[in-house]
Amino acid sequence: MAEPEFDIGEWRQFNNAYWQADPYLFSTEIDSLSICNSFIESHVNKIETPFRLIDSYRSYLIQSIKDVDYQVNALLKGRNQFEQQITYSIDSSITKAQPWRFTCYLQKYINSQMSEEIIHSIDPCRVWPIVESMLEQAFENGALFRIEKYIKVAHVLMDISFDIGWDSIYSKASSLKHIEGLTTNPERAATLREISLFIGRNFWSRNFFEAAEQIIYIGFPDIPHVVGNIEKGELERILTKMNSKEAVQTLFSAQMAHSSKSTSCNQIVEGALRIIGGRRTV
Repeated sequence: MAEPEFDIGEWRQFNNAYWQADPYLFSTEIDSLSICNSFIESHVNKIETPFRLIDSYRSYLIQSIKDVDYQVNALLKGRNQFEQQITYSIDSSITKAQPWRFTCYLQKYINSQMSEEIIHSIDPCRVWPIVESMLEQAFENGALFRIEKYIKVAHVLMDISFDIGWDSIYSKASSLKHIEGLTTNPERAATLREISLFIGRNFWSRNFFEAAEQIIYIGFPDIPHVVGNIEKGELERILTKMNSKEAVQTLFSAQMAHSSKSTSCNQIVEGALRIIGGRRTV
């Protein structure tokens, strides 16, 4: 099946995953399936969780090991491809509608842990024990998603995929982006905002400024007037100077100010009309 036409501003997907032509460093030497199943066995309730979600989550764990392999292999060879890998992880997740490719949080954590001292001291033949320890730490701190987080992120990525083009092939898209979905499911709403800000930062760093604004629209559909009135400098500050929590607080502070101002104006008009005995028309 051909991919649909995608449209997020001036954004164009990144397809050049040149590192995938390299041989694996450790993935072919370990039993990836057993390792991933051990993560699943440690926290997933197989009776209550649909098997298709477990299979999707297993794909995410396998993809995580592969992406870390590429990442560490590049570091050992002195190549800097971290930003390209993050970009490919984002773009392929939404253009292929395959959320298990979204391993960005894990890659960022691994990158933060791989200091030059560690890299230079690693024997390429003994990389896996070090990586395995990092994966376990990432699993504990949330950089490697547990299934609950993965499901929330996967739903959001699928929503974005439909928003930007997949609905041209499949007519039934979920309605998470609708305001009603945000108010009745605050956890998914929070994940939607978090992921849209993450993607927005990536788009901004790639000079896709219109695309960055549009992805923020998708993440904050309940305050379109706030997003639409953000000046370029303020949007840059939100995306590059703030973490997700600060960005959300800033955007909703603007919403509160707008609401308060509108309420005050309405009260003034109503009061004036009452005084002169007029009747307000809509």
